[in-house]
Parts: sequence; structure tokens; C-alpha cells
Amino acid sequence: MPGRASGSSVVKDFIVDVEFPDPNVFRVASTDLRILLNGESVPPRGHQAAEETGKRERETLLKQVGAMATLLAEKAALYRRGEKPNASQIAEAVVDLIAEIPDVNSSGLGRSSIRANVTEGINLLRK
Repeated sequence: MPGRASGSSVVKDFIVDVEFPDPNVFRVASTDLRILLNGESVPPRGHQAAEETGKRERETLLKQVGAMATLLAEKAALYRRGEKPNASQIAEAVVDLIAEIPDVNSSGLGRSSIRANVTEGINLLRK
């Protein structure tokens, strides 16, 4: 407040209304206090929900990849090992197809990455 000492620790020096809110209505979460007192950054509101949404979207995409791999394995024995899709053969075919696409950004589309995503997608389908 104007005219008050800047280093003051008196509450009235910072709050215009000297009537404090009802403690049954005004509450501060203990996690927020711990973050403030420990000097940690405060996570943005909805951060956890956004992370959870991102995780669900990723799992959905991986399931779709797993479903396509399963369908491919059912249609062509080359992409099957026993009764299961062969992630290595599928990854190899995908890498070959990607190489044929002109001006493609193939970052993150290597054999091992594709194989891992196919395998994870198939596993998510079977949960």
C-alpha cells in the first residue's frame, strides 16, 4: 500500500480491507503452501489433467497402430509370427514405404521406434 514500508511483514500494510474472509470459505490447499514455501514452481492449473489427456491420446494412437498391425498380420503371413503380428517385419515394411515418400520428415520413424510402437500398440489392445 502506498506510504507503507516495502519490507513490512504486517498484513495490514498489504491488504486494503482489514476484514479477513471467513476461514470456512477461504481456503488454501496445503500442497500450494508447500510449493510456495519450498520454492518450487507452481504447476499450471489443469497441468495434471493435460498430462492425463496426452497419455490417453497416445494410448489411443498406439492402439490404432496395434489394430492396423494386427489386421496386416491377418491378411499377409509375411507380417505374422505364429498367430501374432511380427513387429519387426511390419517396421521393416513401414520404413521401406516411408523411404518412397518424397520430401518426408522421417524424424522418429526409424525401424526400432516403429517396432516399439507396434509392439506397445498390440499390447495395449490386449489389456
